[in-house]
Amino acid sequence: MLEQAGTYLSEAWDEGVETASGLWDSAASTVGGWFGGSEKASTPAQTRPQPRPQTTQTVQTNTELQALMSRARLNPEEIKRARALIAQERDERRRGDLYEALQAKVKYHNQRDNDSTSDGARIGDVMCNLTSLAMCLTYLGVPNPNPQKQFEDSLEDIRRAKRLPARTTRDGWGGVAREVGVQVDILAEAGRHRKEWWEQTVLPRLRSGQSVMMSITGHIMRVQGMTATGLVVDDPYGRSTLGSGTTRGWERGGSNARGAANQGPNTELTADQRKGEDHEYPWADVAQHSMLWIAAFRV
Repeated sequence: MLEQAGTYLSEAWDEGVETASGLWDSAASTVGGWFGGSEKASTPAQTRPQPRPQTTQTVQTNTELQALMSRARLNPEEIKRARALIAQERDERRRGDLYEALQAKVKYHNQRDNDSTSDGARIGDVMCNLTSLAMCLTYLGVPNPNPQKQFEDSLEDIRRAKRLPARTTRDGWGGVAREVGVQVDILAEAGRHRKEWWEQTVLPRLRSGQSVMMSITGHIMRVQGMTATGLVVDDPYGRSTLGSGTTRGWERGGSNARGAANQGPNTELTADQRKGEDHEYPWADVAQHSMLWIAAFRV
């Protein structure tokens, strides 16, 4: 009985009973019920537990994080602040829930409105790599190196200035990530993976505050999360489909509309310009498709 009383007291404490007397009265009443009586257990006042103090700083921190998490999308600076507040959460499960929820706060990037050029022509249609990387870096709280440009165009400038390999290669996009202080881990090479593998290998990365990017052979996107029904991605080109092996395609009318040139990094995208946002692949499609690689990014 005493062991049960102690367990109840601990649980009541964790649930936030605010005063020592209220905490003790709740436990004592329950103990009395166990013994068939209605009287409170008699215990000297000096043995009653004292409530945990909640500092003004703690209250302010919780309020600030709640305000940030209530918003649909956050910029890199706001995400960096949210990450700092989440890191203070001592409960591992709660901390993971917050990091996972924060994944959805990243602003979507449309590769088809990029301003980078080659031989005078805009090359956004072949910049899924750095556009997806820009979203991954945003989640990590990494600022845009040149706020006058779109994030992905700034990354292309870094690649060229540092004479890194082609943006389509691991040393290309990976080299750019390292240039801004981010580490890259390859989680898997080419192969098929069932839902259980994603939950065991990728989900812990997302819940620990890392960002994830993957290739479906010839195309790259950011992995945002997963649900009971599928894998959620931000596809920078539009709504893609997964076939058996390495085959893939596009939903009818699923490609993003092109944006105007020089529209700036803070332009709000129309619905037609963000068709690939929060796109979900059914688990059956994921299991049959051979991803070329899957990578995680961390600071």
